[in-house]
Amino acid sequence: MPELTIPDDLPVEDKTPLYRLRPWPGELDILGTQVFFHCAKLYMRKVVWAETRVKEPLTGARFLEEYAWVVYTSGFNARIVAKKWVSLTKCWDRFDPAIVGGHNSSSQVNLNFVLKVPKKHYAIGTVARLMSQTAVALYEEEVASSSTNTRQDFNPFRPSSSYLNPSYPTAKHSGVFQGYSYDKFFLLYCGSVEALDTLPRIGPVNRYHLARNLGIGDAVKPDLHLMRIARAYAMSSPDILVDTLRCNQYLSNYRRGTIDLMLWLYSLDYGTKEL
Repeated sequence: MPELTIPDDLPVEDKTPLYRLRPWPGELDILGTQVFFHCAKLYMRKVVWAETRVKEPLTGARFLEEYAWVVYTSGFNARIVAKKWVSLTKCWDRFDPAIVGGHNSSSQVNLNFVLKVPKKHYAIGTVARLMSQTAVALYEEEVASSSTNTRQDFNPFRPSSSYLNPSYPTAKHSGVFQGYSYDKFFLLYCGSVEALDTLPRIGPVNRYHLARNLGIGDAVKPDLHLMRIARAYAMSSPDILVDTLRCNQYLSNYRRGTIDLMLWLYSLDYGTKEL
């Protein structure tokens, strides 16, 4: 990944307005350079997050948090959601599906006071319950040794007796509780970008947003801003736009999803209505 620094010889403050950049030879490369240095100056943490987040293991809490973010920001101002995200996270019990889907948390009654979008709250709760229903509790069972009792490391190929449905009482098992596995849910709903369509309030556009944040493929969201930029540069889709921008010397080592995010952040600050 290129180093996020701004050289002294680049007049970042004297950028050409986005609406004046037209599909003439060389100007797309200028756009790529401006997008990179604008994000390096103002959104470095988000760029690094986009590059590293997808490498993190997919857990139940991470999936539910990313899903909630996509649902809340769909057709809504992302900056307003970001300001309320700490309160929303608290109301959703840090997006732990075992807590949110297992029972009705008392903190969830405050959701409409934080953000009045009841249909979106209901969709997130529905997915949390679905994750809870397909979850499997994992136990590290204690085994007897010739000299002392040691704990056996978790083995995914152990017989089914070491797995427990969350609805069953935990007293039946003497092992040490290790948490829940949501592999069945991920297999059903996260196998591909198209599989995400089956989740509530996920459609043909924001499924790419969720896929990008989860690291499912290297998706590019056909966002309104990116569609306008692609059209202004006589390109048929944002995918072709992003692939072309990867030829820029500053963007060549970034994922397609990261370039998508950088274009979106740049568009928020400069606008695309006049394109």
